[in-house]
Amino acid sequence: MLRAIEPTKKYFLTMFSVSCALLVVFTCVIYRQSEILQNRSESVLSSYDVLKLSHLVLIDALNMETTQRGFLLSGVPKYLTPYKDSVQTLNNDVENLSKRVAASKMLSPYIPTLRGQVQAVEVIAANHIQRTHGSARLTVKDLGEAKQRMDDLRATLDDIISTEDTVLTEREIAASEQQRNYQYTLFMGTGLGVGALVVANMLIYTLLSRGRETEAELRESEERFQLIMNGVNDGIYDLNLIDRTMYHSPSCHRMLNYTEEEYPKTLDTFKALIHPDDLERCVATFRAYGAKELPVYLNEFRMRHKNGSWRWVLSRGVGLWNAEGQMYRLVGSQTDITMQKKREEELLQLSSDMEGFTYIASHDLRAPLVNLRGFSSEVRMALEEVQPILKLVTGTLPEDDKKKLGEVLEKEVPEALGFIDAAVVRMDKLTSAILDMSRIGRREYRMEEVDVNVLLERCLSTLAHEISAKGIKVTYQDMPTLVTDALGLEQVLGNLLDNAVKYLSPDRPGEITIKARHYLDEVIFTVADNGRGIAEADARKVFEIFRRAGNSGDIRGSGMGMAYVKATLRKLGGRIWFDSTLNQGTIFTFTLPLKGSL
Repeated sequence: MLRAIEPTKKYFLTMFSVSCALLVVFTCVIYRQSEILQNRSESVLSSYDVLKLSHLVLIDALNMETTQRGFLLSGVPKYLTPYKDSVQTLNNDVENLSKRVAASKMLSPYIPTLRGQVQAVEVIAANHIQRTHGSARLTVKDLGEAKQRMDDLRATLDDIISTEDTVLTEREIAASEQQRNYQYTLFMGTGLGVGALVVANMLIYTLLSRGRETEAELRESEERFQLIMNGVNDGIYDLNLIDRTMYHSPSCHRMLNYTEEEYPKTLDTFKALIHPDDLERCVATFRAYGAKELPVYLNEFRMRHKNGSWRWVLSRGVGLWNAEGQMYRLVGSQTDITMQKKREEELLQLSSDMEGFTYIASHDLRAPLVNLRGFSSEVRMALEEVQPILKLVTGTLPEDDKKKLGEVLEKEVPEALGFIDAAVVRMDKLTSAILDMSRIGRREYRMEEVDVNVLLERCLSTLAHEISAKGIKVTYQDMPTLVTDALGLEQVLGNLLDNAVKYLSPDRPGEITIKARHYLDEVIFTVADNGRGIAEADARKVFEIFRRAGNSGDIRGSGMGMAYVKATLRKLGGRIWFDSTLNQGTIFTFTLPLKGSL
């Protein structure tokens, strides 16, 4: 019996030892699998954090650029505060991204380049702001350099995002495979007995606890993301062009008063909210940006509010393209600009009313001038008719009366009539100039393809006699072709060239240079001369009606030319400014859209 028990005991001891060994091995295997699974989960979370931080850096850079441009365009110091906040946020997010990818062999090499590009963008932005505070003006080269630095930064971030997207896909696949391996191992271990099952359950409980911790971390990360989305006044959207789904932040929902469930979650349902009159143009802008025909994505359109009204929305975005050049994602912001649009409409209506009033007033002023001219002519004719009679009568008058009557009839009355005629002519010219100004808003502009070379030759031929008589040297390069109103552009060039010819200095040979260059979707023209120049004190008078510089008293003109030029360019979607040095010359610069529209 003892012998029977002994082998059994030995057997059980052996089985126990084997079972313990198996349990130990199984425990080690389970533990190792759990570590691998944990590492896989943490790596996936790490990839999501890297992608999120990369997008935040890009959004921060765009915000910095937008706030900086706001200050440059307005010159209002209060716009510097959001700009400085954007710079600080950008630096913080770059630092967070650097810490996150410090251990990544694939991403860490990008960080020095990214830091340098961010610093370059910030230095250029600060330099532009500093120069705007002073007397210096930004050049196209300055703006081009800023754009290049921003493009470099965007390209680096695109590389980081693309690289991390690939890594994330691999990590998700590895995590999924590890999850399956873990499950297989767990099922196999259940056959080791009750003891192994207890141990396995304990391990499972531990793993579930770790899973809850991971879930809590994910929930916390999601909460942080939501806080960021809710903290931004503008709505944030994320368009996936592969499955045509759209994510919108709560700010987008509040903008149109929809709940999250009511707000569109696909591109097609989102398009259904866009005003029918704006949809075609909106889609065309979107496609042009996707085809890289536009450098930036800016789209204005109306969207239907929940109460049935229409709200104007400004949509900005940054796209991502695949290796085939197809845009597969667009991330950006949406801003409610309804009040701004209303103000613009009010200003347009006010401008139209003022143009009509100016036209009527100046037109009606001419009627009294005609009467004045007619009555002065009648007085002059009447004076001529009574002259023979007066000569007969004056013979009987005393010498003093005869002298006084002759002085009145032959000097004072003709002189007064001359003053009246001169005033009538002057007033007629002024009312004609006002009528010309009012017709700018009333004239129907026709957009067509215009060869600027033809218009420039026509303007120069009109001034050919004066240019030849004064020995003026005129140089110009080949001009571009653009879509605009031909007559309006011809009048702008004609006025600028006429002024350049009139205001040349008699002390040196005259030189006039005309140039044009493309910048983004605009054409920038310059008309430079080496003439009298404009004193700083007279600078504000240049574009005002009936106002002329202090050194132009001997020059013909009514003082309406530059006001007419500015009004015409504003109507055509352009703008004008000048740089001048007294007794050295003036450079007038104006812009026009490459493809104008009214």
